[in-house]
Amino acid sequence: MSGVYAVLHWVLIAAYLAAPVVLVAIAALRARLARRPGERARAAALSAMTTLFAGAAIGVGLALVYAHFIARSLGAISIGQVLISAYAGMGLLAILKSLDWLLQLGLSHIRRKREWNGPSWAAAAPFVRVVVLVLVLLPFSLAAGVTFR
Repeated sequence: MSGVYAVLHWVLIAAYLAAPVVLVAIAALRARLARRPGERARAAALSAMTTLFAGAAIGVGLALVYAHFIARSLGAISIGQVLISAYAGMGLLAILKSLDWLLQLGLSHIRRKREWNGPSWAAAAPFVRVVVLVLVLLPFSLAAGVTFR
């Protein structure tokens, strides 16, 4: 690998490894800082746990599909590979969730800065968010799924 791609490779690996841990840490911090410990604390923890559970399910599902269709001729896959796939799924969804959060933050900042509060903004902001998520994050997640077996 050339220099830039090697650095980018290690940055992405570090992001995948750190993302689930950072997600849990942020959820714990939000729960701790909640003014009313009831609903907000549970909402932050439930959101993080749902993301991690869905990521693990996606990772395990992809590993099992790989084992059924491809690894059958090559031999069985190990439980370690299934666990790595589950953690990679958690990392991928945590990264996608953080990029979506940054997009929401940016759109709300633009709305406040330009003082757009009418119905046109209420209709445009979700549309812009969906378009950016589909055009940027869908290829990102597909590339991650294709390259990680």
